Amino acid sequence: MRQGNHYGFPWRFGDQDNPQQFPDYTGVGDKRLSTDFFAVSSGRYHADPTFPKSPGGFTAPVANLGPDADQYRAEDGSQHDASSESKPLYTFTPHRSPLGLVFSTSSKMPADFRSNETTFSAFLLSWGAAGGTLTDKGQDLLHLELTKRGDNYETTVTQIARDFKNPIDSVLIENRLYVLDFGTGNIWELTFE
Repeated sequence: MRQGNHYGFPWRFGDQDNPQQFPDYTGVGDKRLSTDFFAVSSGRYHADPTFPKSPGGFTAPVANLGPDADQYRAEDGSQHDASSESKPLYTFTPHRSPLGLVFSTSSKMPADFRSNETTFSAFLLSWGAAGGTLTDKGQDLLHLELTKRGDNYETTVTQIARDFKNPIDSVLIENRLYVLDFGTGNIWELTFE
């Protein structure tokens, strides 16, 4: 995100309109919704007559080109992988709850995990999916290679490590990334050579 830009929440989720702002939306039969969310299972996800008018002028989020963290649910409820379909997702699989963003600039990092004159290299953790039935549940470490395209960015996202239990933060010192894992109480050290 860039300071001063409006990315659309709550009117937009990624590049999709929030249907609750439209008066004819009921939520009944919307197969994109996960029934394990209380608001959905209790019938509370529907048009909101108090929803404020959209101010417009939103900035598109960063485009995720995959190959990881890019699942979505289609209107028919089926699971899809955006990069397998050669299209971007804006920006991650829903409900991954990204945390612990660090940018890789140290000369001690291998070149393929380091920022350069054309890309930013970063690492991002995911606490884990807040619910839902997609198979991408997060709780992993992603490498992001961000490239400027016009006045925005796109990113190639690659999973580096998985099977954490609610990782919440990280710090990168030279070529060592330390991950604080809330679920286990551990601090993990990952060394890049």
